[in-house]
Amino acid sequence: MDPTNSKRLYISAPLRPERFVQRSNDGGHHWKTILNVTAFDDEDYNLAYAVQKSFVMDPSNGKRLLVGTNKVFETKNARTGTPTWNAISHILSPSGDVANQYITTLAIAPSDAKTVYAATSDGHLWITTNGGTKWKRRDNGLFGAGGTVLDIRIDPGNASHGYAVSAYTAGVWELNQTGSTFQWTNISGDLPTNVSGLCIAVDWRYSIPALYVGTTRGVYHSVNNGGQWKIFGADLPNTMVMDLETLDAKHVLAAATFGRGTWEILISPSRISGRVFEDLDGNGVHDPNDPGMEGVIVFLDVSGNNRLEKFQFRTTTGAAGHYVFDSVPPGKYAVRQIVPNAFVQTTVNPQRIRVGGSQVEGQNFGNQPMKAGIGSKEFLHRAQLHYLPGRQIGQAIGAKGEFARSMQAGRKRRDMRHA
Repeated sequence: MDPTNSKRLYISAPLRPERFVQRSNDGGHHWKTILNVTAFDDEDYNLAYAVQKSFVMDPSNGKRLLVGTNKVFETKNARTGTPTWNAISHILSPSGDVANQYITTLAIAPSDAKTVYAATSDGHLWITTNGGTKWKRRDNGLFGAGGTVLDIRIDPGNASHGYAVSAYTAGVWELNQTGSTFQWTNISGDLPTNVSGLCIAVDWRYSIPALYVGTTRGVYHSVNNGGQWKIFGADLPNTMVMDLETLDAKHVLAAATFGRGTWEILISPSRISGRVFEDLDGNGVHDPNDPGMEGVIVFLDVSGNNRLEKFQFRTTTGAAGHYVFDSVPPGKYAVRQIVPNAFVQTTVNPQRIRVGGSQVEGQNFGNQPMKAGIGSKEFLHRAQLHYLPGRQIGQAIGAKGEFARSMQAGRKRRDMRHA
């Protein structure tokens, strides 16, 4: 849909080559063909291999459309009576077999209209950063491991960062740049292996983007960059989800299914707040004279292991001990704190909460200074060993960690003395 005119619509119909691309200026009542197969040479088009995901509008320019066959074609005057189309790529795939050449998906970077991504059915992924003058591969880590790329979403603030789904099971990928190296990483996490990803949508409004993947059996979502995946929403038919789109202004996620209609669900952000206080009498209750604790880290635990991990929302308490997460994507979280050194938590951890356009208050934590140990020396609670300087988050201190080994060594020495 043209963003300047909601009645101006465009469709691509690969199975009707004589009406390959059509436009309506009256909201769909009447349609005019603006591109048909006769515009192509034989090498440019093969009816069996054209796909709808290779049809996109420039996010910054409603007059510019791209469509893919085994080349990428562009029009910059889609609103005119007879738009002109030109190829902005050669046949990208190195294969001589047309079945490996057709373009499976296209994406234009919102932050840089000259940057275009194109996937070919042989599993390669290609990019141009100058509007099609030169194309190069950008599929390091992906090609050979992910199969054919079916959908791509590019970060609105960074043309070198994005997400994709591929035809293989567990085929969810993230693209990042480190120096001059571009690398795709599999972030399928615990996504069930009996489903395959078909499309992806990304809610970029959060510091950790919320990911939604349409699969062969419904929609799954992740709020920790693919660490954990959960089935999303109720009432959606148990069928293939072929396309997903977000409408941020309305807080809506829309899903197009295979033969079961189009569906919508709200994905409104939530607000979570509370206070961390010094529990002077250790009763686990926030009394009027209990002062707030400043500088305490509070985080939203997604995995349920009570540990602060990389892809988790976190914040720090203010001078009065208050904290707030102003914008949290739909999901299920456990609000947790990192207990300050020399303190022990006196309150029970809040229950896990499921939010979706919610306002949750009163997620409070109370802490009390630890008592002096033997010889009047302060001691640390075992849980605090997780946060000692130099320790990596999540580093084991259990049966396989150094804490357990040191305890075992001490027991052996005592046993030998007794012997």
